[in-house]
Amino acid sequence: MLFSIYQHIITNVKDGIWIADQVTGENIITSASYRDLCGYSTDTKVTFQMWLDHIHPDDLEMVKSFLVLQKKGEHFEVEYRVVHPDGKVLWIRDHALPVREFGGRKLVGGVMTDITAVMNERSKFITENENLVEQVQRALEDYQSLFDNTPIGHHSLDQQGRFLKVNQTLLN
Repeated sequence: MLFSIYQHIITNVKDGIWIADQVTGENIITSASYRDLCGYSTDTKVTFQMWLDHIHPDDLEMVKSFLVLQKKGEHFEVEYRVVHPDGKVLWIRDHALPVREFGGRKLVGGVMTDITAVMNERSKFITENENLVEQVQRALEDYQSLFDNTPIGHHSLDQQGRFLKVNQTLLN
């Protein structure tokens, strides 16, 4: 009964579920969703090296640094990109934790979540923010140019009436 509930969960969740040997990295269990997230057919037995080969080259060293934690039996969470065989790129959040020793093997398990939509929105937000910063910078430059180059004398005062800014026309 308990196994059938487990089987139902692992088969139907969108997140990829995996269990691996903590020392060798060999995948013992990978859910269909895990294989789908990595870009494999559902009947493919995914090896550790296959998984590594599909990590985006710009993220590979960072992921490898987290694997050191995995081998020590430590919990970690990491975000990285995987590149499917067809070139499609997904952002993954991989959450791993030590499971236990089983049959003489130390195991680690984890859940992979597709965060591509979140990362795309984050990227869009960052781009929009950078554009706004550029617009404000241009507006400040335009104001400064108008202030400096107007033929009429201008000045700015603080709340105590002290000069903060004076253009050259006013000084002449």
